[in-house]
Amino acid sequence: MEAFITALFSVCIVIGLITIVKDIVSTVLHRPAAPAQIRFSVKNRADNIEATLRMLLYRNPYAEITVVDCGSTDDTAAIIEKLALDFPHIHLEYAEKLHN
Repeated sequence: MEAFITALFSVCIVIGLITIVKDIVSTVLHRPAAPAQIRFSVKNRADNIEATLRMLLYRNPYAEITVVDCGSTDDTAAIIEKLALDFPHIHLEYAEKLHN
């Protein structure tokens, strides 16, 4: 019986070591995923664009965010430009420039 317990214990140790080695190799070889790319259009959303962008940044801190302004007549574009100064992965495009 003692031999059986010793053999069982040895098998458990080997399985544990294999698991540890597998986890170490997996961690070392892990390649982070490419950052998310978020693109959306807005028009006259000065009232909530800053909160929206900050929420996106909070949830996706490495995301590349492109906002396409579709002819806003309020301060939407100015707010986005101001945020882009602090967060270089925020980009502003204008819809009329995309069509030319």
